[in-house]
Amino acid sequence: MELEPWQSIFQDLLTIRHLRNLVATFHSIVDERRSQKKTGNFLTKKKDMMDALLDVEDEDGRKLTDEEIIDVLLMYLNAGHESSGHTMMWATILIQEHPEVFQKAKAEQEEILKRRQLTQKGLTLKEYREMEYLSKVIDETLRVVSFSLMVF
Repeated sequence: MELEPWQSIFQDLLTIRHLRNLVATFHSIVDERRSQKKTGNFLTKKKDMMDALLDVEDEDGRKLTDEEIIDVLLMYLNAGHESSGHTMMWATILIQEHPEVFQKAKAEQEEILKRRQLTQKGLTLKEYREMEYLSKVIDETLRVVSFSLMVF
C-alpha cells in the first residue's frame, strides 16, 4: 500500500518528533552523568560506555561535545538494532528452510516451558542458559550470513 503525499509528510514529522524526543532523553542522561562526575555522586562504580565517551580526549586534550556523544549513542543504538533485526530475519529464513532445525528448537523451548511454574512471568537467566540448541542456531546464522555489508 502506497502512502498518499500528505501521509508521507505526516510520517516524516512523526519520525522527526520521535528523534527529537530521543535526543532530548540522551541530553538529559549526558547532563546527569556529567553532574555525577563533577560531584562524585555515582550511581554505580563500574565504568561504562558513557563514562568512556565523557572521559575520552584527542591528542590536543579536546573532549567530545554533548552533540558528538549523542551522535555516537544514536549510531550504536541504530547499529545494534540493525544487526539484531538482521540476525532474527536470517535465523527465521534459515529455520524455515530447515524444518528439522525448527522442530528441534521448538522442542527445546517446550521442554523449558514444561518445567517452569505456572505463575512465572518472563524468562529467567537459568532458562536462557538452557537454550543450548537455539543458541547454536543463532551462532550458525551468524557464521553463515555476513551482516557487515548489510549494516554498512
